[in-house]
Amino acid sequence: SYEVFSFYLCLIVLLPVIYVSKGNLSLFFKKVKRENIKLIIICTVLPFIYSMFMIFILEYLKISPESTIEPTSTTLLSIINMLVQLMGEELFKIILLIIAMSIIYHFTKNRKLSIIISSIITMTIFGIAHYQYGPLIQILLIQGLGSIFDLYAYLKTKNVLVSYLAHFLYDFIPFIMELIALPM
Repeated sequence: SYEVFSFYLCLIVLLPVIYVSKGNLSLFFKKVKRENIKLIIICTVLPFIYSMFMIFILEYLKISPESTIEPTSTTLLSIINMLVQLMGEELFKIILLIIAMSIIYHFTKNRKLSIIISSIITMTIFGIAHYQYGPLIQILLIQGLGSIFDLYAYLKTKNVLVSYLAHFLYDFIPFIMELIALPM
């Protein structure tokens, strides 16, 4: 089932992190500090505004999604599944970013250039990983380029939990909207 797949996918990404860090997960996961809360909120709200703007532009250009990402039902299992899936997605992005940065830095010795190029590579691959959700231009602009906010949260704090929380809160907005609509 989809829930089991999400669990295994997260595990597949987490195992190399555990191996590379020699079990010292504090290299990737730190306690979320009070000053991180503002960044988490900003990196939740800005991608929502960005996504709505991109959807408006794509609809204006008559590039409509083939399918949308909407929760089918809000259950405890669907929320737990989302928690696990998003951790896998964040680890995937961060690992990809770190690998690309180290390779590019090795050849260029330029930290800023390695961050920029690695971010572009990561956003492109992350977008393409969502290919089933719409036309290529849509997923590259919304899921791909939209993940810049999560990457920024990680690069600013070096803490996967900060980028994870921003990503989770952003993806949780449709669940909240569904819960609000239920009583009406």
